[in-house]
Amino acid sequence: MGGWLVSRWIGEKRAIAVGGFAITAGQIVLGYVAMHGPDAFGALGLFWLSLVLIIFGTALLKPAVSAVVGLLYAPQDERRKSGYAAFMTGVWAGSFLSNFVAGSIGEAFGWHWFFYRWWQHDVRRLVLFVFWGRWLSDLSDTTDSAGVTDDSRSPLSSRQRTSLRGLALISVFTLVYAAAFYQKGGFLNLLVQNTGDRTLVT
Repeated sequence: MGGWLVSRWIGEKRAIAVGGFAITAGQIVLGYVAMHGPDAFGALGLFWLSLVLIIFGTALLKPAVSAVVGLLYAPQDERRKSGYAAFMTGVWAGSFLSNFVAGSIGEAFGWHWFFYRWWQHDVRRLVLFVFWGRWLSDLSDTTDSAGVTDDSRSPLSSRQRTSLRGLALISVFTLVYAAAFYQKGGFLNLLVQNTGDRTLVT
């Protein structure tokens, strides 16, 4: 859904800005709930609001960022694969290191500080993207991942509609799988915290 909205209606640059703003807002709300706990005014509703904002923002930002990486290169440019490799290396390195940073801040100072520090970094990234990302000025808001400008709102052909129905069916199975698989990040941490001895023996 996010990729469809980005490619046909919103555009890559706008999707990154809007998605980043939504994620930042979600982090701010989470920080408020974490600071005041379940007794905060409207804590449960704010918690769900924060999740909706983060999900919405990620759905826009993630496909848009991946498309922008491809748009930096010509369609037949051999450097595109290396560009994506560098991009994914940064993504996975950040994912790995964030566990240590988030856990350290949360355990030492409280989780609300982690969320507040996170949204401050998000704001800096948004400012850099909006005001310093002039090198993206050549990207059209209606280009596909191959960098070809097209009328993205033209009616779909019969073959395209068939392909979309197939993708929709695959997406149903992917959603069920992902909903179970990605519980491991929180579940395993809780399992270790509640049942494991985390004392280091020297």
